[in-house]
Amino acid sequence: MHDEKVVFSQQRVLKMIRYRLIQRGPSFPEQIDVSIERGSAEYKVRSQAGKGKEEVLTGHFDVPNDTYNGMLVVLLKNLPEGANEPVNILAFTPAPQVIKLQLLFIGEQTVGVGDLSAKAKRYILKPQIGQLQELFAKLSGRLPADFHIECWMLADKVPSFVQMEGPLQLMGPTVRIELVSPRPSSTPKDKKPAAN
Repeated sequence: MHDEKVVFSQQRVLKMIRYRLIQRGPSFPEQIDVSIERGSAEYKVRSQAGKGKEEVLTGHFDVPNDTYNGMLVVLLKNLPEGANEPVNILAFTPAPQVIKLQLLFIGEQTVGVGDLSAKAKRYILKPQIGQLQELFAKLSGRLPADFHIECWMLADKVPSFVQMEGPLQLMGPTVRIELVSPRPSSTPKDKKPAAN
Protein backbone atom coordinates (compact mmCIF):
# COMPACT_ATOMS: atom_id res chain seq x y z
CA MET A 1 0.00 0.00 0.00
CA HIS A 2 1.23 3.44 -0.94
CA ASP A 3 -1.03 6.17 0.50
CA GLU A 4 0.22 9.74 0.07
CA LYS A 5 -1.73 12.85 1.07
CA VAL A 6 -0.67 16.48 0.84
CA VAL A 7 -2.42 19.74 1.73
CA PHE A 8 -0.96 22.75 -0.06
CA SER A 9 -1.76 26.37 -0.84
CA GLN A 10 -1.30 28.02 -4.21
CA GLN A 11 -1.45 31.74 -3.43
CA ARG A 12 1.08 33.06 -5.98
CA VAL A 13 3.40 30.12 -5.15
CA LEU A 14 2.82 26.45 -4.33
CA LYS A 15 3.45 25.72 -0.65
CA MET A 16 3.18 22.41 1.21
CA ILE A 17 1.14 22.81 4.44
CA ARG A 18 0.72 19.22 5.66
CA TYR A 19 2.05 15.86 4.41
CA ARG A 20 1.34 12.20 5.25
CA LEU A 21 2.79 9.06 3.69
CA ILE A 22 2.06 5.43 4.53
CA GLN A 23 3.98 2.64 2.78
CA ARG A 24 3.60 -0.97 3.81
CA GLY A 25 3.59 -4.40 2.26
CA PRO A 26 6.08 -6.61 0.41
CA SER A 27 7.00 -3.93 -2.17
CA PHE A 28 8.56 -1.74 0.52
CA PRO A 29 11.79 -2.79 2.25
CA GLU A 30 10.91 -0.38 5.08
CA GLN A 31 7.36 -0.01 6.39
CA ILE A 32 6.76 3.67 7.19
CA ASP A 33 4.05 6.04 8.34
CA VAL A 34 5.26 9.65 8.31
CA SER A 35 3.54 12.97 8.86
CA ILE A 36 4.72 16.55 9.06
CA GLU A 37 2.90 19.83 9.66
CA ARG A 38 4.38 23.16 8.51
CA GLY A 39 2.50 25.36 11.04
CA SER A 40 3.61 23.51 14.17
CA ALA A 41 6.85 22.16 12.60
CA GLU A 42 6.02 18.80 14.22
CA TYR A 43 6.78 15.49 12.56
CA LYS A 44 6.15 11.86 13.47
CA VAL A 45 7.77 8.83 11.88
CA ARG A 46 6.81 5.21 12.52
CA SER A 47 9.21 2.84 10.76
CA GLN A 48 10.02 -0.84 10.70
CA ALA A 49 12.79 -2.42 8.61
CA GLY A 50 12.09 -6.05 7.70
CA LYS A 51 10.89 -8.01 10.74
CA GLY A 52 12.67 -5.68 13.16
CA LYS A 53 11.09 -3.71 15.97
CA GLU A 54 8.90 -0.74 15.06
CA GLU A 55 10.52 2.59 15.91
CA VAL A 56 8.70 5.86 16.57
CA LEU A 57 10.44 9.20 16.22
CA THR A 58 8.90 12.62 16.87
CA GLY A 59 10.34 16.08 16.80
CA HIS A 60 10.36 19.53 15.25
CA PHE A 61 11.61 20.41 11.76
CA ASP A 62 11.26 23.74 9.96
CA VAL A 63 10.07 22.87 6.45
CA PRO A 64 11.76 25.03 3.75
CA ASN A 65 9.30 27.00 1.59
CA ASP A 66 10.29 25.18 -1.61
CA THR A 67 9.56 21.65 -0.32
CA TYR A 68 7.16 19.70 -2.53
CA ASN A 69 6.52 16.19 -1.19
CA GLY A 70 3.36 14.78 -2.79
CA MET A 71 3.17 17.67 -5.28
CA LEU A 72 5.59 16.67 -8.06
CA VAL A 73 2.87 16.11 -10.68
CA VAL A 74 1.38 19.52 -9.79
CA LEU A 75 4.83 21.09 -10.24
CA LEU A 76 5.34 19.43 -13.63
CA LYS A 77 1.94 20.74 -14.79
CA ASN A 78 3.04 24.27 -13.87
CA LEU A 79 6.59 24.32 -15.27
CA PRO A 80 7.22 26.75 -18.14
CA GLU A 81 7.71 25.16 -21.58
CA GLY A 82 10.90 23.06 -21.65
CA ALA A 83 12.07 24.29 -18.21
CA ASN A 84 14.32 22.37 -15.80
CA GLU A 85 13.95 23.17 -12.10
CA PRO A 86 15.63 22.15 -8.84
CA VAL A 87 13.22 21.62 -5.93
CA ASN A 88 13.39 20.22 -2.40
CA ILE A 89 11.75 17.08 -1.06
CA LEU A 90 11.95 15.56 2.41
CA ALA A 91 13.50 12.13 2.88
CA PHE A 92 12.67 10.51 6.22
CA THR A 93 15.84 8.69 7.41
CA PRO A 94 14.01 8.40 9.89
CA ALA A 95 14.27 12.11 10.80
CA PRO A 96 13.34 14.49 7.96
CA GLN A 97 16.22 15.48 5.69
CA VAL A 98 16.05 17.93 2.76
CA ILE A 99 17.11 16.43 -0.59
CA LYS A 100 17.50 18.43 -3.81
CA LEU A 101 15.57 16.97 -6.76
CA GLN A 102 16.14 18.06 -10.36
CA LEU A 103 13.06 18.14 -12.62
CA LEU A 104 14.63 17.63 -16.06
CA PHE A 105 12.69 18.02 -19.32
CA ILE A 106 13.88 15.27 -21.71
CA GLY A 107 11.63 15.81 -24.75
CA GLU A 108 8.28 14.87 -26.23
CA GLN A 109 6.82 11.47 -27.03
CA THR A 110 3.67 10.40 -28.86
CA VAL A 111 0.93 8.95 -26.66
CA GLY A 112 -2.38 7.34 -27.53
CA VAL A 113 -5.56 9.03 -26.33
CA GLY A 114 -8.25 6.54 -27.28
CA ASP A 115 -7.96 6.26 -31.08
CA LEU A 116 -6.09 9.58 -31.38
CA SER A 117 -2.45 10.54 -30.93
CA ALA A 118 -1.11 13.39 -28.83
CA LYS A 119 2.22 14.65 -27.55
CA ALA A 120 3.43 14.12 -24.00
CA LYS A 121 6.35 15.82 -22.24
CA ARG A 122 8.82 13.41 -20.71
CA TYR A 123 10.64 14.36 -17.51
CA ILE A 124 13.29 12.71 -15.37
CA LEU A 125 13.19 13.45 -11.64
CA LYS A 126 16.73 12.98 -10.38
CA PRO A 127 17.86 13.44 -6.77
CA GLN A 128 21.17 15.16 -6.09
CA ILE A 129 23.62 12.27 -6.08
CA GLY A 130 25.93 13.64 -3.36
CA GLN A 131 23.12 13.78 -0.82
CA LEU A 132 21.86 10.33 -1.85
CA GLN A 133 25.31 8.78 -1.50
CA GLU A 134 25.57 10.18 2.00
CA LEU A 135 22.13 8.79 2.84
CA PHE A 136 22.92 5.38 1.35
CA ALA A 137 26.22 5.23 3.24
CA LYS A 138 24.18 5.53 6.45
CA LEU A 139 21.58 2.94 5.37
CA SER A 140 23.32 0.28 3.34
CA GLY A 141 26.59 1.45 1.87
CA ARG A 142 25.43 1.17 -1.74
CA LEU A 143 23.64 3.38 -4.27
CA PRO A 144 21.59 2.23 -7.28
CA ALA A 145 23.47 2.82 -10.55
CA ASP A 146 21.05 5.43 -11.89
CA PHE A 147 18.42 6.31 -9.31
CA HIS A 148 15.65 8.41 -10.91
CA ILE A 149 11.93 8.57 -11.68
CA GLU A 150 10.47 9.17 -15.15
CA CYS A 151 7.18 11.00 -15.63
CA TRP A 152 5.09 11.81 -18.72
CA MET A 153 2.64 14.73 -18.85
CA LEU A 154 0.17 15.41 -21.67
CA ALA A 155 1.47 18.43 -23.64
CA ASP A 156 -1.88 20.19 -23.95
CA LYS A 157 -3.40 23.54 -22.98
CA VAL A 158 -4.45 21.75 -19.80
CA PRO A 159 -1.53 19.40 -19.01
CA SER A 160 -2.38 16.14 -17.30
CA PHE A 161 -0.60 13.10 -15.89
CA VAL A 162 0.05 10.16 -18.27
CA GLN A 163 2.52 7.82 -16.56
CA MET A 164 5.21 7.54 -13.89
CA GLU A 165 7.92 4.90 -13.63
CA GLY A 166 10.45 4.50 -10.83
CA PRO A 167 10.83 3.45 -7.19
CA LEU A 168 8.41 4.75 -4.57
CA GLN A 169 10.99 4.17 -1.82
CA LEU A 170 14.77 4.52 -1.84
CA MET A 171 15.52 0.77 -1.83
CA GLY A 172 12.15 -0.23 -3.33
CA PRO A 173 11.49 -1.87 -6.70
CA THR A 174 10.68 0.08 -9.87
CA VAL A 175 6.93 0.44 -10.36
CA ARG A 176 4.80 1.91 -13.14
CA ILE A 177 1.71 4.00 -12.47
CA GLU A 178 -0.30 4.74 -15.61
CA LEU A 179 -3.73 5.69 -16.81
CA VAL A 180 -5.81 3.53 -19.14
CA SER A 181 -5.76 6.49 -21.55
CA PRO A 182 -3.71 8.43 -22.47
CA ARG A 183 -0.74 6.06 -22.52
CA PRO A 184 2.65 6.02 -24.26
CA SER A 185 2.57 4.45 -27.72
CA SER A 186 4.80 1.41 -27.94
CA THR A 187 4.21 -1.28 -30.53
CA PRO A 188 7.10 -3.76 -30.58
CA LYS A 189 8.77 -3.83 -34.01
CA ASP A 190 8.59 -7.62 -34.25
CA LYS A 191 4.85 -7.72 -33.51
CA LYS A 192 2.40 -6.71 -36.21
CA PRO A 193 -1.04 -5.35 -35.31
CA ALA A 194 -3.87 -7.87 -35.71
CA ALA A 195 -5.74 -7.68 -39.03
CA ASN A 196 -9.43 -6.77 -38.98
